[in-house]
Amino acid sequence: MHKFASSSLRNYPATAILILSLFAATSHGAGKLGQWIDLSHDFSADTIYWPTAEPFKMEAVSEGKTEKGYYYSAYKFCAAEHGGTHLDAPIHFSEGKPTVDQIPLSSLIGKSIKIDVSKKALLDRDYQIPVFENVDHLDLVPPKGAEIVALPMKIKGGSGAPLRIVAFVTKTPD
Repeated sequence: MHKFASSSLRNYPATAILILSLFAATSHGAGKLGQWIDLSHDFSADTIYWPTAEPFKMEAVSEGKTEKGYYYSAYKFCAAEHGGTHLDAPIHFSEGKPTVDQIPLSSLIGKSIKIDVSKKALLDRDYQIPVFENVDHLDLVPPKGAEIVALPMKIKGGSGAPLRIVAFVTKTPD
């Protein structure tokens, strides 16, 4: 069983502030009406992976009441880069191109537009855009204008990473 010191957050005041800020946030943008749509699939034993990849595994490290009486849960997991909802970094198919940790945030956050790049990719096999794979609920995202936040796990040197991708779809006033 993992021992968690209750004083450990005292050493990380920025972490505590970030956690409080995230829980305090209740809406996106002042005065904007709309809804957040989670475009990510869950990671579980049912997650889709390339046939040569190991399946997703999750194991409890600690779960339950500690000897001091408080509840604590922690898990470890193992997952291939390219499974479930994930990002393909440019290096995945092109030598010398950026890895996951080198993709600028400006390429992962912004207004969306649904486009079909299949013709360009057929003509130029090195055609590069960050690729989000196995994305869910695209039918709920309009053809353009939704705000997308796609944050992959920041794996140093990674060719891909599990991805949490969400869209903020603005509602038009009635």
